[in-house]
Amino acid sequence: MIVDELGRGTSTSEGFGISWAVAEHIVKNIKSFCLFATHFHELTTMEGQIPGVKNFYVSAISKDNQILMQYKVKPGAVERSYGISVAEMLKFPDEIIRDAKQKAKELERFEELKPKKDGEIEEEDEEEEVEEYFSDSEEEYEPYSSDSE
Repeated sequence: MIVDELGRGTSTSEGFGISWAVAEHIVKNIKSFCLFATHFHELTTMEGQIPGVKNFYVSAISKDNQILMQYKVKPGAVERSYGISVAEMLKFPDEIIRDAKQKAKELERFEELKPKKDGEIEEEDEEEEVEEYFSDSEEEYEPYSSDSE
């Protein structure tokens, strides 16, 4: 089985959540060999948490804003991303490179920087609010099934 870049096109946290859940389902339920290509570095922690998961990466060498892709598959998790380095090689404007590096740093520590809002709904209260909303609904909704098409 090959899964390539699952979770793109949505928020980072939701994409990660979807990717983790699918990978875990494959390992625990389908029990199939799987090549799971992803941009979520956080998924590499799965190797230490779920038996049978092994990390591999395609090696590259970076020096003086140059990248040499070695096209060698090695065991372990990649130590860094090369997206901004590739942008530098492609001669993106300096301002864009500088901003990209700054935004990448901000995203890496987003949870630390995230401001707490006054009056923020606690998760338990939110669940009650959702339950109340749906229990007041007069219509019954059937779960989606591809068999019903």
